[in-house]
Amino acid sequence: MTTFVNELGPQIIQEAKASPFWNKWKEVIQIELNSLLKLGVFCKIQSEMPIGHTPVGYHWVFVRKRNYKEEVIRYKERFVAQGFTQIWY
Repeated sequence: MTTFVNELGPQIIQEAKASPFWNKWKEVIQIELNSLLKLGVFCKIQSEMPIGHTPVGYHWVFVRKRNYKEEVIRYKERFVAQGFTQIWY
C-alpha cells in the first residue's frame, strides 16, 4: 500500500514566486486559472461597485504531495474564495 504525505507549500503567492520551484507553481496556477475560466467562474468586475458591495476575497493554497520515500510527486494549488466575506440579502 502506498501512502502519501501532504506538505504545505508557500503560504502566499509572493512566497511561491520567491521559491526555487516557482516554475512548477506557475505551471499549476496557470492550469487552475484556465480551468476556472473554462467553467465560467470569473466575471468582469465593474469599475464602480454599488454602494455597500465589495468583491469576494480569495487566496491561493499550495501543497506538495510526497510519496512514502518523501519524494515530491506533485505540486498542487487551489484558488479559494473567502466565503466569509459574502453578504446575503
